Amino acid sequence: MDILKARDLGGLLAELALNLQRHAGAVVGHGRVLQREPSGRCHLIYECETSGVGIRAGALAGDLIVYLLSLSGQSPPEKIIDPDQRLNELIAFVKDRGLHGDQRYIIEEARNAGIPTIYVGHKLLQLGHGRYRRRLFGTVTDATPLLAVDLATDKIATNRTLKELGLPVPEQRVVRTPEQALDAVRAMGFPVVAKPRNQDRQLGVTIDIEIEGDLKTAFEHARQYGAEVLIEEQLKGENYRVMVINGEIVSVLERQRAHMVGDGKRNVAELVDQLNSDPRRGHGAYLPFSFLVLNDDADGMLAAQGFDRSSVLKRGERAIISKFPSARWGDDTREAAGFVHPKVREAILLGVRALGLDIAGVDYIMPDIALAPSEAGGGFLEINCAPLMQPHFARGPQEIARPIFNMLFPGGRPEHVPIVAICGEGRQPGVHEILGPALTEAGYVVGCATRDGTWVAGKQLSADDATTPKGARTLLQDPRIDAAIIETSINVVVDHGLGFDACDVAVIETPPEDSVASVQALEFLVGLARRAVIIEFDHPLRDQLTKNRDAGDCDFISLHPNYTGLDAHISRGGAARIFDGQADPPPFTLIKGEPAGTQITCPEYDLADEERLRATAFAIAACIAIDISAEAIFR
Repeated sequence: MDILKARDLGGLLAELALNLQRHAGAVVGHGRVLQREPSGRCHLIYECETSGVGIRAGALAGDLIVYLLSLSGQSPPEKIIDPDQRLNELIAFVKDRGLHGDQRYIIEEARNAGIPTIYVGHKLLQLGHGRYRRRLFGTVTDATPLLAVDLATDKIATNRTLKELGLPVPEQRVVRTPEQALDAVRAMGFPVVAKPRNQDRQLGVTIDIEIEGDLKTAFEHARQYGAEVLIEEQLKGENYRVMVINGEIVSVLERQRAHMVGDGKRNVAELVDQLNSDPRRGHGAYLPFSFLVLNDDADGMLAAQGFDRSSVLKRGERAIISKFPSARWGDDTREAAGFVHPKVREAILLGVRALGLDIAGVDYIMPDIALAPSEAGGGFLEINCAPLMQPHFARGPQEIARPIFNMLFPGGRPEHVPIVAICGEGRQPGVHEILGPALTEAGYVVGCATRDGTWVAGKQLSADDATTPKGARTLLQDPRIDAAIIETSINVVVDHGLGFDACDVAVIETPPEDSVASVQALEFLVGLARRAVIIEFDHPLRDQLTKNRDAGDCDFISLHPNYTGLDAHISRGGAARIFDGQADPPPFTLIKGEPAGTQITCPEYDLADEERLRATAFAIAACIAIDISAEAIFR
C-alpha cells in the first residue's frame, strides 16, 4: 500500500504507521485494511517488530491525520501537536525499546531454524521456552562468565592478561593528571592514543596524538568519561574486527574510516546526502550502516585534506570525514576471514580463551592480517565482550547465528516445551482443567495461562486474566515449566495477537465469528500448530481452517456417533474422537489407523453435561497429539 494511493483514512493510517516505524529505525513491511463496515469503521493491520513500537506509531499516525485534517478545515482541531517533537519521541522510544539489528537478525534466523523467540525488552532476548530457555543480552549470553565481562571491560586488565601470555599488545600507562600523561608519553614516545580506562564505542578516545599540546586536550576529553585515563602506544596498520563465537573465528572485517568517492559532479555535502539516502543507513544500531555526519570534526578532517563541504571531488577521488575506522560506515568493508595468518588466528583465539568469553569482538591492528606477527608487527587493541554482529552478517554469506545456536543448544538439546493453545470463549469446565492434571500425571511440570490466572506446578501465581500475549510470554519465560497450556479468545487474538510464534497443538473451541478479521486470526493460529489442529466436526469453519493442513494433522471431535461424513477424512489418514452416549458404559472412541476403534471408557459423567464431554474429548485428542496416553485423563 502506498500513502498516495490509500483508498481511505484506514489505509492511510496503516501505511503512515509503517513509514513512521521505518523512519525510526524499525524494519517493517506490510499493512492493509481487513474489513470495511457500512458505518465507515474499518479493521486494519500493520506490521510491527514490538507491540510497544507498533502502538506508538499507530497513535502518532492517527494524531497526524487528525491534525492535518484540522489544518485543512475538514475536522475540528482536537489537540495541537508538534510533529517534529512527536517523531523524535518515537525515535527515542525505538532506540530504547525497539529491536536492534543484532536482535532482529537472531530472531529471524532462530525462526528459520525452528527455535522459538521472545523479545523480553531492553536488549534482552530469549531463545527457547520454559526449562529449555537461553537468554542473550545484546551478545552477552546467560553463560558468559561475569569475570570475563569484567576483564574485557577493564582495558588494563585485558592488556596485562594478554601480555603475560606473550601476545602482542601496545604499551599502556594509567594516568590521572596531565603531568602524568606527559611523563607516560616521554617514556613510550609519540604517537599515542588517549582514552578512558573503562569505556567502549570510542567514547572519549583521541588518536594520532603527536605533540604535547594535543596531548593535554585529549587528556581533558577522556577525563569527561572517567577519572582514570589510558595513554597507549598507537599501533600501526589496518584495523580489523574479528568475531569469535565458541572458540571459532566466524568473520573478520577490515574496517575503514567514513569517506565518500567523487564522481566529478557533486560536492562533498551532496555526496553525503546521496550515501545517507541508502535505506540500510539509520540511527544507532538498528540498521547495518550509520548515517554519515558532517560536523566540526568532519570539517577538520576535510580541511586537512584540502577540502570543504562545497568541494567537488574528481571522479575516483576520496575524502575522509571520520577519525575512527568502523565496519558501519559503508558496504565496501572487506571480509578477510579467509586471509588470516595461522599465527594471528592462534593468537586471537588464545586471547579470547584467556579472558573466558564465549562471544567476543577482537580489535586487532596490523599492516596485513595475512602476514605473520613476527613479519608485520601490530597486535591487540582490545577485546569486546558485547560486540555488534550486524556489520558482519550485513555483508552476505557469513554464518553468525548458527554458531550461537549450536553453542546454546548443543547436541540436539530441545529448545521448546510442548504447547497446547486453546482458542475458546470461557466454557466451563475448561479444556485446561482436564488436560493440566493429565500432563502432570505424565511427569510434566505444567504451566497454565488462562482467564482465571496463571498456574505453575499446580500453584496459582496470579489471579489476573492471562489470555493476553503478555500472559503467554510471562508463562513461557518461567524456567520451571516443561509443558504449557495457553488459553485465549478470538477477540484477544484479533486485538492483541499471540504471545508465541508456534505451538504444538491448536484447539479451536471457539464458535464461528461473523468477521473477516476473526476468521483470519483463527487461520493464523491454525498455521502455527506443529503437530495437530483439533476442532469439532460440525464447526462451520472446519473445512476453511483445515484446508491447508494434512489430514493426519487434523483431529475432529464429535459428540454424535455414526457420523458418516467422517469416512473421507479417516480414509485420508485423519483422526476423530467420537463420543457414544448410548453405549453402556459410554466410551470415547478413537478412529484412526491401527488399531481402529480404540475405546476409552468415560467416567461417570452426567451425560447431559455436553460442555464437560466436549472438553474431555478435546483433552483426549491433545494428549494423544503430544504422545501422552489419554488414559492419564481418568486416573
